[in-house]
Parts: sequence; C-alpha cells; structure tokens
Amino acid sequence: MRTMKTTKILMMFSVAAIGLAAVGCDSTTTCADGGVCPDAGAGGSKGGSTGAAGAGGAAGGASGTLYAVTPGTYCFDITAGAATADGCGLDIPSYVGMRVPVTYVAATGQITVGTMGSLGTGLVSQNKGTLMRANSPFDPMMPTCTWTQTDTTMLELIAQNTFTASVTETQSTFAAACNPPPPSDPCTSTFTFTMAIHAPALMPDAATGLCP
Repeated sequence: MRTMKTTKILMMFSVAAIGLAAVGCDSTTTCADGGVCPDAGAGGSKGGSTGAAGAGGAAGGASGTLYAVTPGTYCFDITAGAATADGCGLDIPSYVGMRVPVTYVAATGQITVGTMGSLGTGLVSQNKGTLMRANSPFDPMMPTCTWTQTDTTMLELIAQNTFTASVTETQSTFAAACNPPPPSDPCTSTFTFTMAIHAPALMPDAATGLCP
C-alpha cells in the first residue's frame, strides 16, 4: 500500500465533524419542518414537505422533502464510492465499508467532514452544500513528507442521515522526502462517496476519535 494512500485513510477516517442548522425544533416538537431536533437521537428527525430551515439548514429538494442529520457525533458508513478520475492514486473503491465520524453542530449550521476538515467545511441549505478545504498536511509515518491539498466537496442529503459527497481533490508541492513519490505533482482525483449513519448508532472512540 502506498504511503500517501495510507495517510489519506488515516486522515479521512479519524475525527470528523458535520453540522446542519435548523429551526422549529425542541423537545416538544415533531420536527415536521424537516429540521433536526436536539433530542432526536440517532434516528434523526422526521422529514416534511413544508416549512423552511434556518441558515445552513436542510430544506427543500425536488419534491419538497426535508432531510437532516442527527445532532452529536456518530459514525457513518461509506456505502458506495467511485472515482471518475484518480490521478492521486487514492483507490476510492477500497474505502467502501469504512466508517467516518460525523458531527452535527446546530449552533453554527456548519458541516466539516474528515480529520480537521479533510473533505472540507461549509453550510447546507435546500439539502445541498459546498464544502472547502485547503491546507498543508503531512504523513504521520513520515513527518518530513508534506504537501499542499485542496478539496471541494458537493454534499447532498438524499435521505435522513444519508448524503452523497462528490469531491475534487488536488495535491501538489510534495516534499522531496515523500517516498514513494506521488503519481504526478500536482495530481487530482474526483470521486463520490455515499454515507449513511451506522445502525445501531456508534460513536467514535473518545481517545482516538476513530470509529470502531
């Protein structure tokens, strides 16, 4: 297994956060507006055909159906994954069956997916959102191997606690210490994951942030 691919797995499937802001939800409501109730539990909130979500909320859709994500931090299964181009050699199908932590932060309505936002951060409305990430990670097994990485992720809720993430990732300016070197510098991979909350509900390990 290539060192860079191992690093990507470690970064993507460690601590992650995902958030949707919504309105009209408390312990006395049924969330018929499609928002996420703080007391909804791992099953998420109920969808509805009417009503509006607040800034960053999940609302609308072609049929007017509202979808949401359960508040808190839970493990989501990658149920499908395919690449349209894989210039960075990520071997996207090999991720299917893995789990990624996902956290809902109602106060901000912000979505962050992956370790320190490895797949980006942004807001969602009308069941859709654009997440962005740009930083300079390093290989934890080879700290002198660094590079610049940008990710743009188009997230779409397709059911309660279920979404697709269509990602364009570019890696560049690899340090000479990276061994083996990347397929090219820069390299770009475009791929799509489908993620759904694991049943029964699982939370990441408190010490490592990893999903069991």
